Amino acid sequence: MATTTTNQVLGESRVAENGDVIVINYAGRLANGTEFDSSYKRGQPLVFQLGIGQVIKGWDEGLVGVKKGDKKTLTITPDKGYGDKDIKDPKTKKIVIPKNSTLIFDVEVVEVISKADAEKMMAQQQATEAASASSSTSTKK
Repeated sequence: MATTTTNQVLGESRVAENGDVIVINYAGRLANGTEFDSSYKRGQPLVFQLGIGQVIKGWDEGLVGVKKGDKKTLTITPDKGYGDKDIKDPKTKKIVIPKNSTLIFDVEVVEVISKADAEKMMAQQQATEAASASSSTSTKK
């Protein structure tokens, strides 16, 4: 089975490829319409590297080719989602995604960052953190 996508709005920017870092907002629901997750409700987008297994396979496959500003709906079959595993809410321990569920995600692409640019940003952040740690230890002497 495949992940199907429906484009609602097409953005303009770099096209996402495997290895790129993408930033998305999303709302996920079951086929019966029950919402089980939403980055909008948390007030924080999801950031992940595309195509390396940080997210379900349906996202890794269905989000290749997106651009900043794209809005699309992904319909993900169980084999590209969570398969035969029940997914529980970590706090309540209640099942929020029953096994073998088809998942529907409304996704809005906030940013697409090339793998090379993401690596540069990480290196700069690590250098800044190292310099900050070094200066704080030298002032404690």
